[in-house]
Amino acid sequence: WQQGIATGQKVAKFYEDINNVNKAKSTYQKVLRIDPDNVAAQVALNNLNSGRAQETSETMWGDPDMNIDIKISKIIPAINGLSKATEDKRQQIIDITELITETHPTEAKAFAVHGDVLNFSNRANEAILAYEGALKLEKNIFSVWDQLLHLYQDQSKMKQLLDKSEEAL
Repeated sequence: WQQGIATGQKVAKFYEDINNVNKAKSTYQKVLRIDPDNVAAQVALNNLNSGRAQETSETMWGDPDMNIDIKISKIIPAINGLSKATEDKRQQIIDITELITETHPTEAKAFAVHGDVLNFSNRANEAILAYEGALKLEKNIFSVWDQLLHLYQDQSKMKQLLDKSEEAL
């Protein structure tokens, strides 16, 4: 099962599609026993338990009508665990937050959260782009400026650090 988490999720999704909710739940529970921080399985199981079986994680993250604050609240626990996460888990969270930015391209918080995930996953250059995207949409987010300036400093990008510091003021 360890290497078959993705397969397990597909099987659970299949059970959802054929409306076998009990099998879907038990399969998601097996996935979560192996990978307790698996956000997609957590959300899917939560949806099944609340009677929203067809609202899978992929449709939730990509649904422009679903409130972005709800999405972010669901992803925060996974972000908090990124320091201990496997590379596969990090990539899963990166993919989810990227989908949120695509679904909510005018929401600075989508880009800020995506930047945080990239930053905590040691992808500084990509995080810089995400933070800059957030600041293009909304200039008054101190935490984003702080993260962006730290990244420039960490990478010894002094010209960008100076330029963005002046812009932040």
